[in-house]
Amino acid sequence: MRGYSLLLLRVIVALIFITHGWPKLAEPSGAMGFFTSLGLPSFLAPIVGVVEVGGGLMLFFGLFARPAAVALLVVIAGALITVQIPGGIGAGLERDALITAALLVVIACGPGAFALRRTPRLGSPD
Repeated sequence: MRGYSLLLLRVIVALIFITHGWPKLAEPSGAMGFFTSLGLPSFLAPIVGVVEVGGGLMLFFGLFARPAAVALLVVIAGALITVQIPGGIGAGLERDALITAALLVVIACGPGAFALRRTPRLGSPD
């Protein structure tokens, strides 16, 4: 049952990242403008989009899920620091806090069932 729970968690988080990353790649000018409005360099927008879509796909398929989760954790930390925390308590902050927790679970427990590449548990001799 644990493997299926991890699969469900992995797929839901992956879909969130893919749907949030795709517009950054499809319409980079809009994302670049948003990043600039936050005081961030505009060139970061397509990079974040690539990480969100690429990492999301890796997470979805369970391919190098732990490294993908680490990369996505960096992205969500950036979103928390630059957008959500300054905005105060709200749906965005709560969502990103849950995504952070989910990524930490994937890092700690692995990808779960139906992963294309199963990774050993942390601390395992494998």
